[in-house]
Amino acid sequence: MKMPTKSNGIRIAVIGLALFLPAMLLAGFAPLSGDAYINPGDPNNYGAQPVIDVGGANNSEGLLQFDLT
Repeated sequence: MKMPTKSNGIRIAVIGLALFLPAMLLAGFAPLSGDAYINPGDPNNYGAQPVIDVGGANNSEGLLQFDLT
């Protein structure tokens, strides 16, 4: 029986939580101050979109900016 595969976006989210959640708990609260996503090789700006696209057909990369001051 073949196991269903998870999308890359879910894998990236799980890895991100596993890596960054302990640091966030120890460091306190860092508010999100910006977000965007890019498609490698595409000069368009996707910073004004209401979602962060990760993976997919275009191999989009999500970017998050936190205020660490």
